[in-house]
Amino acid sequence: GWYEWNEVYGEYSELGIKKAFESKTGNVGDINLSLIAALKYAGVPVEPMLLSTRQNGLVTDLYPVLSEFNYVVAKVTIADKIYLLDATDRFHPFGLLPERCLNGRGRVIGEKESYWLELKPTDKEKTTTMINLTLGAEGIMKGSVQYVYSGYEAVNQRKKIFKFGSVGEFVEDFKNKNQDLNISGFNIEGVEDLSKPLRFVFYVEFGEGMYNGDHFLFNPFITEQWQRNPFKSSERLYPVDFGAPLEEIMILTLDYPPGYEVDGLPDKVGLSLPQNGGRFIFDIQNAMNKLSVNNSLLIAKPVFSSHEYHYLKELFNNVLAVQQTELVFKKKK
Repeated sequence: GWYEWNEVYGEYSELGIKKAFESKTGNVGDINLSLIAALKYAGVPVEPMLLSTRQNGLVTDLYPVLSEFNYVVAKVTIADKIYLLDATDRFHPFGLLPERCLNGRGRVIGEKESYWLELKPTDKEKTTTMINLTLGAEGIMKGSVQYVYSGYEAVNQRKKIFKFGSVGEFVEDFKNKNQDLNISGFNIEGVEDLSKPLRFVFYVEFGEGMYNGDHFLFNPFITEQWQRNPFKSSERLYPVDFGAPLEEIMILTLDYPPGYEVDGLPDKVGLSLPQNGGRFIFDIQNAMNKLSVNNSLLIAKPVFSSHEYHYLKELFNNVLAVQQTELVFKKKK
């Protein structure tokens, strides 16, 4: 954590490594070339790798021109395993490149020759949400919500927390943004340890007076949802690139009083993308006054061709349709 990245890209050292070290700030080149020099000095097998960020566009494979690259990282080989390291971002665990770097292939500048290497994500952008609720006799839902963030989603959430002066301020802001859930307790685990998932656990109480009348509606997607399909256009002429694979799992259990029943369950949904590209599963069970919902979205590969576009669009249409599910709870006659 010596260096502060100055938000400037570059594959060269801008200030010169010595100057950058003294001022504790530098561009990508300053920071990552210092990292490469330090690893070399420590006897670790390391080579610089040039790449072009996602914003900068892809590099021409056949005749790459130096000016097309705008970034440098360290390629390290330990016990026959390759790690790509970037020291510009304090929130990334060892070997997890920032998403801005996940763009096609990079050029490794070896001592004898240079060669291409695929820039593959080493982890997913993953969120698991576990919701346990009990519907009390007074018509109030009470229970707990647990978010577990890992891979790139843990990085995203840690950055959100860090923007606040303290974890306490982040929690207050979170409560304000989710006032309808009436959050009482809130606990965050794993903010500091980058190698572990980040965990939010909070306690909710909502839906006062649900029993007014002989039935009420309940949408199991009480936490964040996809608000719209990210793939709106009817045609797509270029590939879709997510950067990293995406996984979202939501598991909800709801205990409700014996005086009520659920009127008609929605159908199960099971969809797969071609070539193991991903899947969407929605399953709902109801027995012994316990409702269980399992909702799982996986985008298993980062890049989809324009031919696969309509499958993606259709998948997200289904995700959005399911998230509008309203369950009807009725008083038993």
